[in-house]
Amino acid sequence: MQATKDARSIKGTLPGKDQMKSPLIIGSLTVQLQNVTLPFGLTVDQIDVSGKNLSINTSSGKIEGVEGDTAVAIVGEQNLLEFLQKELPEQLKELEVFIGDGFIKLNAKATIIFQVNVSAITKLVLANGGSEVLIELTDVS
Repeated sequence: MQATKDARSIKGTLPGKDQMKSPLIIGSLTVQLQNVTLPFGLTVDQIDVSGKNLSINTSSGKIEGVEGDTAVAIVGEQNLLEFLQKELPEQLKELEVFIGDGFIKLNAKATIIFQVNVSAITKLVLANGGSEVLIELTDVS
């Protein structure tokens, strides 16, 4: 890319297609995504992705050779509540969600024959190579 710079802007010309046959080499990459709605309906508040020593195939756009790649996803109480409310059976009402250090507490009112308050301690578990998010039950009171 040839570029010229003045005090207000940078202007340049991208190389032609024949000059872009080599991969794009990136020393490190950090990306932050916000309010990402997954295909199954859960909205993730924030996803932080990082990696180093990667290359991008300029023909296919495929990312290759990533070292030290990490991804951290943050789901807030409100987004989890909205997702779970769509999945609740009719017998559960007034769901509340509390996220703690390594656990999720769910409070609700359950109606079987009469109404009772119930609480469940759960945690989110990634399954099938990270393509599914499951709720694992650890305690009910």
